Amino acid sequence: PGDARLRPLGHRPASRGVRAVIWTFERDQEGPAYVAGLDAAGRAVLLDVVDDVLRLLDGDGARTGQGPDHPLDRVRLHTPPVEPPVDPALRRLLPDASRDEALAAELRRLTEPEVRDAKVSNLARLRAAVQDARPNVVVLPSEAAQVAAALTDLRLVRATLGALLLRNR
Repeated sequence: PGDARLRPLGHRPASRGVRAVIWTFERDQEGPAYVAGLDAAGRAVLLDVVDDVLRLLDGDGARTGQGPDHPLDRVRLHTPPVEPPVDPALRRLLPDASRDEALAAELRRLTEPEVRDAKVSNLARLRAAVQDARPNVVVLPSEAAQVAAALTDLRLVRATLGALLLRNR
């Protein structure tokens, strides 16, 4: 009782009173897409969480997730240092790429804008799929990796926030 190893993964004990949003993608029998059923309440919760993580990644609203209009727009002759995130959830999404502090700072400076853009783009793709769900979320195979990456980012943020809540009890 209360131990995840004693019940199916994702199922909560009835005594907690928490409604878990559990859904599984399956191959669409009528086409090449993946489909998952999601009721209106689950859709609303998921959209709120996606929007929260989008705000977390795009705090100043400067990123659109659309990338540059021209390939030369990505060329930068000088990029300023980028400080590691202070927020624990954001730190989990954008961890140091090395244990060596100098190397981690250089890698962050060179890659963080593109990593953020990719995460914002993935979350925007998931948001669009969930927003369009009536009642099923439909994901094309060409979008499956983006949606899976976005769902992984949501899980990382949820796990980080859950650990902080437990620690602060």
